Amino acid sequence: MKFGDFLFPESRTPETDYQVVNDALAETELADSLGYHSVWLGEHHFDGVCTYADPMTFGGAVVARTKQVRVGFSAVQTAFHHPVRLAEQIALLDNLSGGRIMVGTARGSAFNRYEYRGYGVKYDEAQERLLEAEQILVKAWSGESFHHRGKHWNVEVPRLRQMSSRVRIRH
Repeated sequence: MKFGDFLFPESRTPETDYQVVNDALAETELADSLGYHSVWLGEHHFDGVCTYADPMTFGGAVVARTKQVRVGFSAVQTAFHHPVRLAEQIALLDNLSGGRIMVGTARGSAFNRYEYRGYGVKYDEAQERLLEAEQILVKAWSGESFHHRGKHWNVEVPRLRQMSSRVRIRH
């Protein structure tokens, strides 16, 4: 049996954000010291309670403070990220962590329409953005140059510098 810890630090006021975020980071250190298999980070925007709107930045703080625990994203809302930039960020985090990153992808919230409005993304396009972003992520992590022509993104990538063969894709 493997134990994991899902982190979603909530703060009702900006005045408590600093303490709540630091408590969550301390929780990751505790999970690491207790031999937990993983800690998981969610992603939500404009809900008024999530103290970290950028799971990649928060994930960087987590990998800097831990040594063994795997760090998972449950899940990255691909509709709100450029997939090439996301691939670079995740590959870099995976390298910084020594191969401890796990990635879950999702279309985005089914209940919080403000997330879509805030990023100028049409709610009805979220699922197709997820599928297209996953194609680009897999190509980017292949370590080869690639091009992609799609409905939402058109890219030509020579090769990702931060490529890691240890990136795990879970969706």
